[in-house]
Amino acid sequence: MLSRVNAPKDILAGVIFIVFGLATFFKARDYEIGSALDMGPGYFPAAVGLLLAFLGCAGILRGLLQKTADPITPHRLGPLVLIFVGIMVFSFLIETAGLVIASAALIAITCAQRIREHPLEVLATYVLLTGFVAFVFIYLFEMQLRLFWWQ
Repeated sequence: MLSRVNAPKDILAGVIFIVFGLATFFKARDYEIGSALDMGPGYFPAAVGLLLAFLGCAGILRGLLQKTADPITPHRLGPLVLIFVGIMVFSFLIETAGLVIASAALIAITCAQRIREHPLEVLATYVLLTGFVAFVFIYLFEMQLRLFWWQ
């Protein structure tokens, strides 16, 4: 007798983990695996692939054994599109316009739905995020990023 699956998200995630894990394992076999004492370049990817596949099996088992229903809820596509567009605009602007303008475009696009209701929150996010990124990547890591387009 077939029972109803109560956790389709866990089962789907488990299947995805198994597919990626096995694909990684079989691709790693193209390289020399070696042994635990003398690891080759394919040893670590093969081990990670097998671990992913094992985690996928555990996820499927968890999904099959779960007693309460956990349905897949629909998601809005708009925020995902805004995040993707924001990242693309940032990647096109970072070289020509500099970090300050590229960050402003990224925050403005990704927070487009929130900027009308909470503009000070978005402005604080922009200032703190841009300051943190500038400090870490330009001053600590000494990367050759321009802050402004005229530099």
